[in-house]
Amino acid sequence: MTKAAFVINPRAANGRCLRRWRRFARRLDDRAPWPYTVFLTAGPRDAEDLARRALREGADLVVAVGGDGTLNEVANGFFEGLQPINARAAMALLPWGTGQDFARSLHLPTDAAASLTLLRDGEARRIDLGRVTYHGRADRLETRWFANIAEFGSVAGVHWMLIGLPLAGATSGAIVNASAVRP
Repeated sequence: MTKAAFVINPRAANGRCLRRWRRFARRLDDRAPWPYTVFLTAGPRDAEDLARRALREGADLVVAVGGDGTLNEVANGFFEGLQPINARAAMALLPWGTGQDFARSLHLPTDAAASLTLLRDGEARRIDLGRVTYHGRADRLETRWFANIAEFGSVAGVHWMLIGLPLAGATSGAIVNASAVRP
């Protein structure tokens, strides 16, 4: 039996994501064919930690609820270093962020009813993930996974400034290895 975890970014789309989730949860309670747990993020990289926690606690479906950034963090939560925590687990997205590049590229529905139907009845499909290894803060070697887009250099610096993270070390890392994988 599937055990699901929903990792919700309540700040996605300027708070609209959380309002949508509350309406969606009422439908989900009546129609979910599996037990589920809900996690709310509180800051940067929380979705990664919460996805990892959910997988360790037995979830085999982790749903990112938010935008492309939430999806990215949840994808990273599937791995401990280079190893998947549960190679049979699936990731899904309720695309309720702002840009929705990933959802648009896969033609995912954004309305609640269609999203619930897809979650409940849809077929899982494999996607490619990319992996980048780089020298991060304090020249420490770090690895990040990405499902949609990877940024570095000045583009990443602008992004970091927009979301209010410190720039120190954010754009100075050298890429050691970038590769696509099929887990």
